[in-house]
Amino acid sequence: MSASTFTCPSCGRTSHNPHDVEHSYCGACHRHWRQLNPGVWDDGMGVLHVDIDACLIGNGYEVNEQTRRMLTETWLELVDQGMQIEIVG
Repeated sequence: MSASTFTCPSCGRTSHNPHDVEHSYCGACHRHWRQLNPGVWDDGMGVLHVDIDACLIGNGYEVNEQTRRMLTETWLELVDQGMQIEIVG
């Protein structure tokens, strides 16, 4: 996401509308989003949307198969504990 656009973490559509950008809103999904960490978004409906590569990059890790697998396994452990998580990337 740059300062002048908002890209929906669920459907991937990008909005240039200043209101959408300011409020992290997707007109296609009709949802407001809240970024919790780089690559981790809360959809306000009890589901976290996690972009594995964005998480790694945003937290200063190299993106490779080993780091992807490690982080994916960590998120899947939370799913096993009952959290609702959609993993992308």
